[in-house]
Amino acid sequence: MLSRPHNLRSTRLLQRRRKLFLWKMVICLLALFGIIYLIFWLTDLSVIKINRTEVTGAKTIAFEEVASTTVKLLEGRYFFMVPRANVLFYPKKKIVESITSSYPQIESISIKLKDLNTVQVTIKERSADALWCTKIQVQSEHDGKSLENCYKFDSTGLIYLTHSFATSTPSGFIKFFGKLPEGNPVGMIYSSPERIKKLLDFSKKIFTKGLVVTSFEEKEDGELEVMLFGGTQRLLISGESDFSVALANFQTIIEDPSFGGIDGFSKIDYVDLRYGNKVIYKIKSASVVK
Repeated sequence: MLSRPHNLRSTRLLQRRRKLFLWKMVICLLALFGIIYLIFWLTDLSVIKINRTEVTGAKTIAFEEVASTTVKLLEGRYFFMVPRANVLFYPKKKIVESITSSYPQIESISIKLKDLNTVQVTIKERSADALWCTKIQVQSEHDGKSLENCYKFDSTGLIYLTHSFATSTPSGFIKFFGKLPEGNPVGMIYSSPERIKKLLDFSKKIFTKGLVVTSFEEKEDGELEVMLFGGTQRLLISGESDFSVALANFQTIIEDPSFGGIDGFSKIDYVDLRYGNKVIYKIKSASVVK
């Protein structure tokens, strides 16, 4: 009989504790929803949302395309809460990666806020050092001729952009042929920066002798055929040779009185510089070894 009031008090105390716990849970949930709503509201304020995109530095890339890519990546929210366009949380790294992967001609890109509503995308495009080309035989109205499909590459050797579909008219760039497999070469590396520099330096030094290099063609055996302006005179050099030695030997031939200097070169089919100090040149009707 004495234990009944004690059990009753224990039951009431337990009920009160349960009600208190439930109230605490309700208050916590309300507080949580309040915090979520506050975050949702604060991050969605137009004063700190990006709604304009400026693109600078693009030359071959359409400004509208870069801006459109940026705008798409600013759409939506993180976890259905924070807007991607919020100035504190906008996906800067993802924008850089997306634009860079879409345009191989981009050398560098920077993204920063110009103000609380404007993101500025600054692009630096690659500078072409030469062209890599393929010769295409045409069997229709241009029968008997070949056209060239060319691509730009920079000092790193990266082929990054189609140049043109043109004839052999000089383009202002030295052309390189061969070495790469068939197909679209964009994204491929033509050669190492060091080797490209050596070849272009070689062409500049040839220019100081009064001749213009128009192309280098890589042969299957690793040899190089250097075509000079006009398309009838050639230099043959080893692809891995010391170009300074080849140049010195070429200069010796040019300065030889019996050769006739630059004017005499017009009578030449090719000069072979692949064999060290032994130079072979072929007059269009004979061959001479020096």
